[in-house]
Amino acid sequence: MKKKWWLILFVIVIAAISLFLFMQSKPPGDQVQANGSPLGTLSFPVEREDISNTIEIKGKTSYSEETWIYAPFSSTVKQWHVEEGQHVTKDTILFELDSEKLRNEIALSEAQLLKQQLISRLTEANSIVATETLADESLPTFDRLAKKESTRLQKQLEDIQVRITELELDDKKSRLQQAAYTASKSGIFLFAEEQNPKSVNQDVAIGKIVEVTSLQFLSTVTEFDIFRIEEGMEVEIRIDAQRQRKVKGIVEFVSKFAKTGSAQGASSAQFEVRISLDQSSELIAGLSLTGKIITESKKATLVVPTLAVMNENEQYFVYVSTPTGIDKRVIRIGLETAEKTEVLEGLSEGDSIVLQ
Repeated sequence: MKKKWWLILFVIVIAAISLFLFMQSKPPGDQVQANGSPLGTLSFPVEREDISNTIEIKGKTSYSEETWIYAPFSSTVKQWHVEEGQHVTKDTILFELDSEKLRNEIALSEAQLLKQQLISRLTEANSIVATETLADESLPTFDRLAKKESTRLQKQLEDIQVRITELELDDKKSRLQQAAYTASKSGIFLFAEEQNPKSVNQDVAIGKIVEVTSLQFLSTVTEFDIFRIEEGMEVEIRIDAQRQRKVKGIVEFVSKFAKTGSAQGASSAQFEVRISLDQSSELIAGLSLTGKIITESKKATLVVPTLAVMNENEQYFVYVSTPTGIDKRVIRIGLETAEKTEVLEGLSEGDSIVLQ
């Protein structure tokens, strides 16, 4: 009798183990969650959201209004009337140049001009005498014409030389009047490199006057993005040094020419993009910025997770949870982003998308 009870107990244990193993081996698709979706799957509701495609760009702020300053002539600086970062108004004297050398050049040019004018008058007088001489028909016709044309060309050449000297003299006198150089507009004065240089060269920028309330965001994009960007597009911008600070901008200029040398040593050509910025007390020139250019956007449109959208035989479809099970639903899509995809046809708001 005792052996019989042990046998019954053994059969019960074997049956329990078999039932447990059967339940573990049962496909998870046969188990159902409270919402009707099989256990082991993820479901997402079809909702209406704002969706947009963006291009991320990086660059720096710079002044959009800059007036570069060049010396009117090369010389030593007698006196500086402005300092780095000083606000100047239009017609403020920035610096004074030593003009002695230029004055000597002007005096020499005036003497040269006088000489050329006298030579021109002498040639003109000789031309009158030559005309009377050439009237003598005893000279061969060819000789008479050749001398007359030679005299005319000589006079024309001298007149041209006089005119060139006059223009050079006028230019030097104009530059002399700028020896006390004044600002052409109001703004903040900044030196280009060396501060308060003792001498200047007319071909090298001394500094610039900037309008600090007008800043722009300069960046570059690759050839793969350039055709997606248009003037007037909105830009969401973050200041790298203060990530919580955000400003708005508008694409103001898109270059259609690659930057010089950008194709050398780079994977793709680079094109300049210039963005105007809203005024902000947080912005100064030289800051590193990260921006997102909104190339496409839709408001309150039906969207599903991009990960749930399948593609087969040029058809897009998703799996939809229904009271009777999981259905494969063909859809027509619109705007796509890395996270969300717009659904134009095939789904309704509130449908439940299943990701298996």
